[in-house]
Amino acid sequence: MSEQTAIIVRDDARLSVSFSEQAIALKNRALEIGALVGKVTGAMEQNKAVEAQTELQKILSMAEKARKACKAPIIEYGRKIDAAAEGFIQELKDEMLRITALVSDFQALEQAKAQAAERARRLEAEKIEQERLAELRRIAEEEAAAKAKMAAAEAEQRRIASEARSKKEQEEAERLRLELERQKALAEADSHARLDAVQQQFSNAQAALSEQIRHDPVRAEGQRVVNDWEIVVTDVHLLYRMHANCVDLKPRLSEIKNLLKAGVSVHGVKATPIVKAGVRLSGERPAIEV
Repeated sequence: MSEQTAIIVRDDARLSVSFSEQAIALKNRALEIGALVGKVTGAMEQNKAVEAQTELQKILSMAEKARKACKAPIIEYGRKIDAAAEGFIQELKDEMLRITALVSDFQALEQAKAQAAERARRLEAEKIEQERLAELRRIAEEEAAAKAKMAAAEAEQRRIASEARSKKEQEEAERLRLELERQKALAEADSHARLDAVQQQFSNAQAALSEQIRHDPVRAEGQRVVNDWEIVVTDVHLLYRMHANCVDLKPRLSEIKNLLKAGVSVHGVKATPIVKAGVRLSGERPAIEV
């Protein structure tokens, strides 16, 4: 045991450390020398002060050296403990790193799958929304087309009605012209025979004009002709939303026809006016002879 370590008493069993009586005595002596220095006002007092500093520094240096010398074996022992522990756990750490890497790879894969599933869900939602918007556009386009077709049909009806009015006006003008000529001819007649002849002439002309204007549809015997609608349901769901009374698991054609006859634009159907021809039996049917 060196002089430096002799002043420190280490009890490893109790994990305690203390300084020796010799060290305490040296310490007390240095403090006593220092206590004699109350002031430094001259060379003699300075010499005593320097002597006190020297003694104090000597004990301080000895204590520091003793501390390091006493602690050195413990520090070395600690290094050996660290090295032994590091050697013991190295394989465990390597295995832990390997398994951690496997788990991390699996978690990264799971996160990638979850992100892909979320992206797929969002894309599916966007696809459904796009299909919904496309369906709404299709319905709007169909409704616009139906309105345009209805407008065209109404325009055609107005044209036909206008032509009919024009034709009727021409017929009326022709009747007036014939009547005017007849009246002029009657005014110029010089006998009853001439009056009768004028009346007959213009009566024949009026009858010819009426015959020319009149057109009776050709009918076969027993034939019955009625005006009707040919209906094709293009969107039963739209028809139900707009005219629920026209749908009962299947389109109610009679209700649709009633609306069409009333001039209502029925949504979800394609209605074209048609003419149906059938037969109607008159009287009793003769018995079949065998």
